[in-house]
Amino acid sequence: MAFVPQKRFAQSSTSALSVLSNTDSSISTDRRAAMKDMFAAFTVIAAASSVPQLALAEVSDDTSSSVAAIAARSAAANEAARVKAEQEKAKKEKDAGSGGILVGTALGGGLLLSLPFFLPNLLRLAGFNNAKLKK
Repeated sequence: MAFVPQKRFAQSSTSALSVLSNTDSSISTDRRAAMKDMFAAFTVIAAASSVPQLALAEVSDDTSSSVAAIAARSAAANEAARVKAEQEKAKKEKDAGSGGILVGTALGGGLLLSLPFFLPNLLRLAGFNNAKLKK
């Protein structure tokens, strides 16, 4: 029976699943209907997830005390930010001063390492007749 041709279902408005089970089913195997249902489901999910959440405010009887509390928190945050900025500025100034030493060391080392390659030409240009060592 494995190689016997199978009867194919003709495409119709009824789904193959309902034809096989002989019952009415809400599941549709039609591609267009399935894509339409999936698009509708994703649209509902996207709309539901974009609804803003509730924001709860602090409840207080005295509005002046809440304004004062907000002002105090803001002043403390500003002071902390100012202190942090000053510390970072001092650290940057300290680090910037040590960069000159590092650059000078690199330049001097490069000059000393490359000097044997161009020293004979410099001596020749300066007027010394035999700048190379005699063998």
